[in-house]
Amino acid sequence: MTVQTTLARLGERGVLRPVDRHLGLLLARLDPADDGCVALAGALASRALADGDTCVVVASLGEPPHDEEDVAVEVPWPEASAFAAALARSPLVGDGSPDGANVPLVHDGDRVWLARYHHHEQRLAAGLLRVAATQVPPVDAAVLDASLGRLFHGLKPDPRQQEAVRAAVRQGLTVLAGGPGTGKTTTVVAMLAALLEQAAAAGRPLPRVMLVAPTGKAAARLSESVRSKVATLQLAPDHADAVRAALPVQAVTVHRALGPLNDWLTRMRHDAQHPWAADVVVLDEASMVDLPLMARAVDALKPGGRLILIGDPDQLAAVGAGSVLGDLCREALPGPVGQGVVHLTSAQRYDAEGEIGALARALHDQDLDATRVALRGTDARGDDPGARLDQHTPLLDRAVAAWTAFGRAPTPAERLAAFDRFRVLCAVRAGPSGVDALNAALQAALARAGLIDPSEPWYVGRPVLVTANDYGVELFNGDIGVVDLDAGGHVRVFFRTPEGVRAVLPTRLPAHETVFAMTIHKSQGSEFDEVAVALPPRPHRLLSRELLYTAVTRARERVVVYGSDAVIAAGLAVSTRRTSGLRGALAAGVSSG
Repeated sequence: MTVQTTLARLGERGVLRPVDRHLGLLLARLDPADDGCVALAGALASRALADGDTCVVVASLGEPPHDEEDVAVEVPWPEASAFAAALARSPLVGDGSPDGANVPLVHDGDRVWLARYHHHEQRLAAGLLRVAATQVPPVDAAVLDASLGRLFHGLKPDPRQQEAVRAAVRQGLTVLAGGPGTGKTTTVVAMLAALLEQAAAAGRPLPRVMLVAPTGKAAARLSESVRSKVATLQLAPDHADAVRAALPVQAVTVHRALGPLNDWLTRMRHDAQHPWAADVVVLDEASMVDLPLMARAVDALKPGGRLILIGDPDQLAAVGAGSVLGDLCREALPGPVGQGVVHLTSAQRYDAEGEIGALARALHDQDLDATRVALRGTDARGDDPGARLDQHTPLLDRAVAAWTAFGRAPTPAERLAAFDRFRVLCAVRAGPSGVDALNAALQAALARAGLIDPSEPWYVGRPVLVTANDYGVELFNGDIGVVDLDAGGHVRVFFRTPEGVRAVLPTRLPAHETVFAMTIHKSQGSEFDEVAVALPPRPHRLLSRELLYTAVTRARERVVVYGSDAVIAAGLAVSTRRTSGLRGALAAGVSSG
């Protein structure tokens, strides 16, 4: 069987995407002496990106391929040793050295990358090491102690919050990791205030600070959270006005901060040659940032600039390839990068022993017995939504009750606020408990209750989720709006922004969809008072501990999980860890330095 036939069969069985198969065919044409191993390795390295991996382990290449149903694909398959030998001798494969040849693949140690992603990892590792080694101004210990005493006065902080502030003042790179409600925003505002007070006390210019987040929703939430914290800060009287004025209260998306010069994101206004003016950059929800975007953000830091990354490494990783926050937080890293990682563990937003806290902790620990207890001991367990989707389904009844105020809201601003109090989150798109079916069922249930009238496409109360970036309209993937009438009675789609509510003509919207229900992936960076989690009727390959944990921790006050015990157990047993070379690149940089 030729490599072309093998690639075709893998494509037919869904193991490879068309782009992966065509790359394999191209590699086979470029290296006629190859026995098929390099072409297959390249195709699988490309396919790995769709799973979030940035590379593949050579030893795993020798495992015969299986399709999405875990059925073996009957094709001749080389041993791992054959792959290793072919990669070592092919002119299409480099070793990743800076002065190496311009080739499509990199084989370095036990892994294989598409050269572009190897370059992203090496560039990011070098950038993080550079930032971590930044020489910061001398720290006045007395001023810092006084800042900590004021900034956390009366808050009963986790001692690690103060540790994180000290780390941010003393070094260039800080990674603040923690689950929902552990005080990350309080801590980062204290970090910034302490940095500013250090400069003010020493008579230095106050550093310029920029807040960024991966999505418009996350940026708006960060803005709201920081604004509320800044208003109540206890600052040094001698510099209070100047420090408060220097604290930013409005975040922007990472993409907007970088300033794309075209729709393909191939050229940015800010890069290593044209860095940001900010002296300190705070990047929230860092778990959602993929490898290429994080590399661009670190490139854009000015020489001597500081970086503060905030996020929850136990959440789902970015939709794109890479798991940068997870790589930085999973285990202690050697050197200055590892010294800047601080984990917050004390829940402050909700009772750690309450419904959400107990369930989140059980999921985090992959403790099935504790998960069952948390679900049985509270009202956090519903029925299987796939059993029937008629007007009597408890999930639909709950949604109608929760969204009554949404359907009757008198203004767009009140409608948006009411909509965000409850959300249905789905693990999958297809099937009886997927996004598509539940969106239709929820729309019908709300119509029966007289809360909406979906007889027209742009009916009042229709929620829409933007699914593509549009820099001209300044709407981005993940933004959520609601259809309503403006003061003149015209149909508009209203979005919440840090500046207030913004109206957009329906014809100006980029790609979008109705969003009574949304995927758990799309809910990252959001919080709702109450969440209903709809799981598929049978175990599914997309279910994992991270998916369940992310869904549950979107709720502030109440969560209901609709799914069978078998499905929950199957999901909890799976923990995803993406394949990446970033940790190795960071460790190599430390040892070579």
